[in-house]
Amino acid sequence: IFSGRYGPAVNNDGGASNITTTTATLNADLTTTNGYPTRLYVYWGPTDGVTDFNSWSNAIDLGINPNGLYQTNLYRLLAKKTYYYRAYATNAEAVHWAPTTTNFTTTTATVQFAATNASGSEVSTPVNVTVSLSATSAVNVAVNYTVAGGTATNGGVDFTLTNGVVTLTAGLVSTSIAFTVANDFVDEYDETVVISLSNAVNGILGAATNHTYSIIDDDSPPVIVYGGAPYAISENGTNRTIAMTLSSASEKYISVDYRTSDGSATNGSDYTATNGTATWIAGDTSEKTFLVPITDDADVETDETITIAMSNAVNATISGTNTTVTIIDNDGGGRVFFNGDPFTVDESGTSATV
Repeated sequence: IFSGRYGPAVNNDGGASNITTTTATLNADLTTTNGYPTRLYVYWGPTDGVTDFNSWSNAIDLGINPNGLYQTNLYRLLAKKTYYYRAYATNAEAVHWAPTTTNFTTTTATVQFAATNASGSEVSTPVNVTVSLSATSAVNVAVNYTVAGGTATNGGVDFTLTNGVVTLTAGLVSTSIAFTVANDFVDEYDETVVISLSNAVNGILGAATNHTYSIIDDDSPPVIVYGGAPYAISENGTNRTIAMTLSSASEKYISVDYRTSDGSATNGSDYTATNGTATWIAGDTSEKTFLVPITDDADVETDETITIAMSNAVNATISGTNTTVTIIDNDGGGRVFFNGDPFTVDESGTSATV
């Protein structure tokens, strides 16, 4: 569009190039200046200002130039947004707008998790998992999320999260998916929640479409205690039962070693030594027992003791590592009596032997 007889001529040289989510290159072709110093402008914006200077939101002054091809770069554009531009040239003789306005649309932003992994204690709730865009978008971006796996149990057992859609409204670059974590009182292994993104609308899925959140258990392990200690048994009892119990349930496998050793009692003559390992599977709180065989002899003796020891607990602690079994002697003591009672002696005798 000319204004003047011998003015310059300019066009948009085929339109914009190098278009990304936030940048673009605007091209212009100053085909003639008719020999006059000519200043070149590029007008651009989110609406078409046609040939009205005041209707364009931006103007780029490329300076006074000879005939040729020219470029200018735009930055910080919105993703998935249509922009318009038109070249304009002016000199002392006339002005000229490019014959038409050219438009271009920036590419779609990438939507994905801000991080692929995170963790927190089971007392930390709610948990917010961030979903982010690679650039600010001119339109709302929506993406589906689902619980895709993990070792934690949904539905309020370990956590609560319902599948749904998260939306990043135009202008936002991040938002979050929130879920709650159940704080129980059971010792357990750390557990995971895996969330996946799919079916993006007005966005392109990035590489980080899976997020794994680890729930860190904060509960102390159960305590193994002797049941009914200290123990006693009559020497003529065949076996003494030793019991071990857990203070609480656990979701882990638990074991503990046990063994007997001499106190004042002697292995082989007063009792038979024993040792072994007690085990509890996940969730088991039943009492575990073992037997200590007792030897019944005919000796008159004091009560004697056997030492019982627990060690090497796995996924548990031990309260009262050692305890005792007292063997109560059942043999009666010997009698002392006079031999030859009654005794007599002549009055004239000096002494009598009793």
